[in-house]
Amino acid sequence: MPSKPKQSILRFIQWAVIASLSLGLTLGVVTPVKAVAEVVRFERLTSDQGLSQSWVRTILQDWQGYLWFGTEYGLNRYDGYEFEIYRHDLEDPDSLADSNVIALLEDTNHRLWVGTLNGLDRLDRDGNRFVHYHSDAYDPNSLGGMEISVLYQDRQGVLWVGTEDGGLSRYNAATDNFTRFQFASADPTSLSNNDVLSIFEDHNGILWVGTALGGLNALDPNTGKFTRYRANSKDSASLSSDAVRAIYEDSLGNLWVGTDTGGLNLFDRKANTFTHYRYQVDDAYSLSGDEVRVIYEDRSGELWVGTKAGLNRMDRNLGRFIRYRHDPSDPYSISSDSIWSLYEDRGGILWIGTGGGGVSKYAGSLQKFTLHQYRPDQTATLSDNDILAITEDRQGRLWVGTHFGGLDRLDDVENDVRVFRHNPHDSTSIAGDDVRALLVDHTGRLWVGLNRGGLDYLDPYSDDFVHLANSADDPAGLGEDRVATLFEDRDETLWVGLWTQGLDRLDSASKTFTHFRHDPADSNSLVDDRVRVIYQDKEGLFWIGTYGGFSIWDSGENLFTNYSNDPNNPDSLSNDIVRAFHEDASGNMWIATYGGGLNYFDRKTQKFSHYTIKNGLPSDALYSLLADETGEMWISSNSGLTHFDPKRISFRNYTTKDGLQGDEFNGGSAFRNAEGEMFFGGINGFNSFYPQQVADNSSVPPVVITAFRKFNKTVRTDLQPGETIELDYTDNFISFDFAALDYYAPLRNQYTYMLEGFDRQWVAAGTRRYASYTNLRGGDYVFRVRGSNSDGIWNVDGFSVNIHITPPFWERWWFFGMIAVVLAGGAFGAYRMRVQEIKDRNRSLEVQVRERTMEIERRQLVAEGLRKIISMLNSNYSLSESLDTILVQAAQFTGACCAYIFQTCEDCGDLAVLALKEDHNLSDEALRNWKGFIGDEVTNNLIRGQSMAVSDLSALRAETGESQYPYAVNHNALLAVPLPVSGKVGGGLILLFEKTRNLTQEEINLATTLADQASLAIANAQLRAQAEQNAIAAERSRLARDLHDAVTQTLFTTSLIADVLPRIWERNPEEGRKRLEQIRQLTRGALAEMRTLLLELRPASLTETNLADLVRQLSLAFTGRTQIPVEVSVEGNFVLPPDVQVTLYRIAQELLNNVAKHAQATQVSVKLSEVNGQILLQVCDNGKGFDIEAVPSGHMGLGIIRERATSVGATLDVESRPGDGTRVAVYWDGIIQES
Repeated sequence: MPSKPKQSILRFIQWAVIASLSLGLTLGVVTPVKAVAEVVRFERLTSDQGLSQSWVRTILQDWQGYLWFGTEYGLNRYDGYEFEIYRHDLEDPDSLADSNVIALLEDTNHRLWVGTLNGLDRLDRDGNRFVHYHSDAYDPNSLGGMEISVLYQDRQGVLWVGTEDGGLSRYNAATDNFTRFQFASADPTSLSNNDVLSIFEDHNGILWVGTALGGLNALDPNTGKFTRYRANSKDSASLSSDAVRAIYEDSLGNLWVGTDTGGLNLFDRKANTFTHYRYQVDDAYSLSGDEVRVIYEDRSGELWVGTKAGLNRMDRNLGRFIRYRHDPSDPYSISSDSIWSLYEDRGGILWIGTGGGGVSKYAGSLQKFTLHQYRPDQTATLSDNDILAITEDRQGRLWVGTHFGGLDRLDDVENDVRVFRHNPHDSTSIAGDDVRALLVDHTGRLWVGLNRGGLDYLDPYSDDFVHLANSADDPAGLGEDRVATLFEDRDETLWVGLWTQGLDRLDSASKTFTHFRHDPADSNSLVDDRVRVIYQDKEGLFWIGTYGGFSIWDSGENLFTNYSNDPNNPDSLSNDIVRAFHEDASGNMWIATYGGGLNYFDRKTQKFSHYTIKNGLPSDALYSLLADETGEMWISSNSGLTHFDPKRISFRNYTTKDGLQGDEFNGGSAFRNAEGEMFFGGINGFNSFYPQQVADNSSVPPVVITAFRKFNKTVRTDLQPGETIELDYTDNFISFDFAALDYYAPLRNQYTYMLEGFDRQWVAAGTRRYASYTNLRGGDYVFRVRGSNSDGIWNVDGFSVNIHITPPFWERWWFFGMIAVVLAGGAFGAYRMRVQEIKDRNRSLEVQVRERTMEIERRQLVAEGLRKIISMLNSNYSLSESLDTILVQAAQFTGACCAYIFQTCEDCGDLAVLALKEDHNLSDEALRNWKGFIGDEVTNNLIRGQSMAVSDLSALRAETGESQYPYAVNHNALLAVPLPVSGKVGGGLILLFEKTRNLTQEEINLATTLADQASLAIANAQLRAQAEQNAIAAERSRLARDLHDAVTQTLFTTSLIADVLPRIWERNPEEGRKRLEQIRQLTRGALAEMRTLLLELRPASLTETNLADLVRQLSLAFTGRTQIPVEVSVEGNFVLPPDVQVTLYRIAQELLNNVAKHAQATQVSVKLSEVNGQILLQVCDNGKGFDIEAVPSGHMGLGIIRERATSVGATLDVESRPGDGTRVAVYWDGIIQES
């Protein structure tokens, strides 16, 4: 858009008029303000952190490194973590003289002096007590006054004490008394006023003394006379006020005087004139208040002035002040405007004591990064804290794009900031206040990418913005009005990365755009339309980072090569959100991703290496990446800023503790200027720094032991290096607290420790700052501790104390000598006693071994017996055999002479003996009347399921009478346990013993186990009986069906032949005779079938009939059923054992069934013979046969047949080939009886 010079002139005039009226309004698009100042952050120490009181009048650091804070209610010693507080104790005369501490000083002899509201104290560190100095009206050599206001030691080591109403006192160390300097009305060379507020010695040795009402005094040490400087309202070059509260000479030799009502004075000692610096209402760079309380120059030469109205840092070149005021809404502002004390420790940290706000801490010299923020209390400030874009123009002016505050221009040369905001009534104003991208092109023109405002560039002559916006009517216009990034290539062409519409290239002449967008149908199109970064490598290739990976564009081929995350490929891009690129010296690319950390892309192998939290990054959500002159990289993330060394693959992470604007930065908000200065923007301002100036804190921290404890009770807090701690051997739990006295970030200080004589190596404690030990032996030890500051700079000398533990008397030499004598004298007797003891013990062990061996053998016997019983229960032994075995084992296990198992009849309730083991002479009647035999009590207990053990039946019989225990005449002990059957008591097991005995729980448990086995045997017998009955019923049912089916079929066939036989005979007698023969065979087969079925109904017949007859009968039945002739051959006459005969019969039966089902045979032969004591049963057919190897085991019933043969010790032989029939032979060797 062309500029409008007339409108610009009018706007300028309009602005000038309104500015002259001091209305401070913003006209057009430019708001002139002062240059933005560096933001200072303060940390706070208050009562919340343990400070005794919030009014801090004085601060110092002692020779060990401790910080001391004097408050109105206690003296505080601070180690960076905790406070040790000293207060006045009415019951302790060695305590602090008063809890209101006004002044502190440590002299050259490391003695700590404490000025209080009630006298002067000196801390005796050895005794951890205070020595008191008071004012005595009758002693002119005592302290001049009780209220101490100031302490000072001059270059000669002389201590000066300023008091209220008591003048100035000089301490005489040799005589331990004081010399007073006080006001004398008749002596104009005396002190001008006895209310002394401040003391300072200048480089000439002049002692300057400030008073409350008498102005400034200069004491000449040679004459002892004072020269007075007073305020004179008629002399503008005189002292501004007679209340002089602060005096300080800076490194330039300037003498500064702070007054209570007249501000700050600079004294020209040659001209005897004072220059005044006072608070001016209309000057933001004037002193913040006229009540000056403290003046201090830090090691960097900055002059600080503390007032009742805030802290000031003076720019002595310009003669103006930067104010630091308390802001209740800002936790990083100074804690109070009432400043009472200033002190810089040896680490470079400035400590500010305030009235009511505790202590504020400022580590400006240690801050690694400069912070710039929006400050509502300042006129020179950014317009917004959310920084989204940064760049620098050719004039060195910094341009900052904000989220809500528009565009800021920072001009350090002109010392101003201009804020460009959108004005809906001015078409030449910036198109929006949400600035996402900034770029200065090769002509020096500033381009601005806006969110929902399109693309603007600034006319440098008119300060007008020209808009290039998206238009639905213009296909060559900007792709959309949401710009994410800007880039100018080597051909001076501008590229625009859009929020959701891909990549646009600007034709500068026509102001038209070429669009590059993602096409799902084209793999060589842009990988994704959400473009966030554009980069051109050394070869001229373009790298476009998007939310869907990144593309490499070759302008010559106009093709995109795309890369994205592949979950199945660990060598692919770690995350698809790409935020920044950097090409290293080798031509490989470093890629910052949001969610996948840092990627290294090897262009030769096309593989990605990943660096994440696991490798040292503070977060995997990265925003921006800049490389410094050495090739090392600085990476902003969601968790601070990281310095990455790609050669060593090392990460150094920085946080808000190091001065960062916050831990969260913004994407694309990073810039490096021509001088190498880097800028990173975030959600709370932006940081600037020179990488080569970001250095570690090189201060080596003092290390101290802050507390020594015994049994967790603090014993000492004032241990000195090399001191020896004396302990008794009963002090068997000790611990040490320690601290590295670097106060920048004490929670990041590191520690290692070692107890020489106990620890073999140094113990790495990390940030833990205590060590404890228990049960140390008597002797000498050395405890050593080392510490580092927050940047890892170690104090390798550390701190050490000696420990001597007095050993117990039994560890001392005389005790060892006495023991040696005693041992020598008693050695022989002890030896004899020991030998006898060993003999007695061996005999005892032999007895124990025998008893244990017998016990083990008995237990093995019990285990074997139980195993035998279980084996019987799992076999086909009869119930009587099983119960007899159980009784035999019971008698053997327990030593019972008699054992019985009885069962209750379910129908009648009578008791019946199932098994017994004894040589009894009981009649059948006695056994039948078993209840009467064993007695009612035992019977009732067993039926109720209760065991009964009687150790002495004779005693019991004497009580109840013999009728109760008729069996007990010959027995004296009894054990009876119930016998559970089918879920209820069905009987019992009774064991009788010949002699009285104590029946153990183990024997009762064993009897119970045996009763359970008997119950199982009875249950098994009942199940077998039931199974047999069920099998018989099923078999009878099957036989009935078979009899009906087979015989009926045969008779039906016979009936049909008989019906047609007369007609056949008349026509063809020969054929009739064949049909008669067929009827004969059918009837014989039916008869054989009937006999076979009768055998099944009466299994005993299988052993009563000769096997040869059984085989013939099977063959006849087979022929009658199948019409297949069977040739039966029997050789020999023999009798087989019943189980063998039944098995061979079943095998023959199964083989014939298989022939009928599978063989398709026309001829079958069955052979039964005996040769040399071996029985052979052979069945052959001329059927289709089969391949034995191809048939699975058990096919065609062979598996069942083989099992039957194996059960009687027979062997099975099968021969068959496809088409040649089958031969199956069974061989049995055994005892044969001749018929």
